[in-house]
Amino acid sequence: MPKLIELAAERKDQGLVLIGIHTENNWEAMAAYVDQHGIEFPVCVDAEGTIAAWGADSFPDYAIVDRQGILRVADLANGGVEHAVEVLLAEDDHLSAALSAALPAEGESQSAVFEVRSEDSVVGKLTIGSSFGVLDDARIVTFAQSFELHMPDSPQLSLGKLSFAGALELGPQLTPRHLTVEAGDGRVEADVSRDGPEFVAAWGGDQPESRFPVGTLVDGALLVLAPGLPAEQGFAFEAPLYSLEDRELEGVHRVENRGRVDLELDGTSRKAWHWVVTDTQAETTDVKLELWVADGELLRIDFDGKQLVRVAD
Repeated sequence: MPKLIELAAERKDQGLVLIGIHTENNWEAMAAYVDQHGIEFPVCVDAEGTIAAWGADSFPDYAIVDRQGILRVADLANGGVEHAVEVLLAEDDHLSAALSAALPAEGESQSAVFEVRSEDSVVGKLTIGSSFGVLDDARIVTFAQSFELHMPDSPQLSLGKLSFAGALELGPQLTPRHLTVEAGDGRVEADVSRDGPEFVAAWGGDQPESRFPVGTLVDGALLVLAPGLPAEQGFAFEAPLYSLEDRELEGVHRVENRGRVDLELDGTSRKAWHWVVTDTQAETTDVKLELWVADGELLRIDFDGKQLVRVAD
């Protein structure tokens, strides 16, 4: 038990979460044991047959679930716990893996143009530009991304040009290192550090720092990551969303692959993966954003009653 407590403390900031399950036998002594040994991770009583369902046949017995919620190791003996934890923590999570898969060739710039459609009429145009580079043996990714939204009949909705840039570290958590935001003539920058389960963005000057949980997605991230996310129906994850423009959290969202569908685009049909984003903290489960991806390209974006359909770049 002392080694397990030590492991939990050492690996907590890397994402390790321990949950203890006690049998119903002599469960009354559990609270005193937890207090006596200084156990800080949750320990519960098995009242619904969890131990049997997981195939535990000795005590203690261990099972390990990875970051995607997949059972990777079961019926593990004491001696193998630390090694198994180290191996799984070292794996890239789905966000880092998605970014790696979606990256163009180093230094290559990409541009995507979307028509904004409402009730079968074209009401505007969105242009997304992006470029990436790699540093430090390909573990640090530098990025620059710009958005230009023009809505001739609704100038109040036009975005002008909004740009984000920075550096991200690939690994067990996709970790921002530096962030830059440009809007109009304004420009702000932040160095990002980690403080336990949070990232801290220090914007400099007298501007307040921003804090957001590890695993947070920032503005526009899904538009880049979606082509690299697992092409697997039912794959899903939850993540807080952070607005770089407003510098505030916008709730925790669930991102789910609803499967491969026939996507009709201007008279042609393509097989595309359908991604749906919902706000887990909203009172209703209204869809906030929908994305369709095929062959490594984002083809369509639906939000706020509008369709953004990709056209020739």
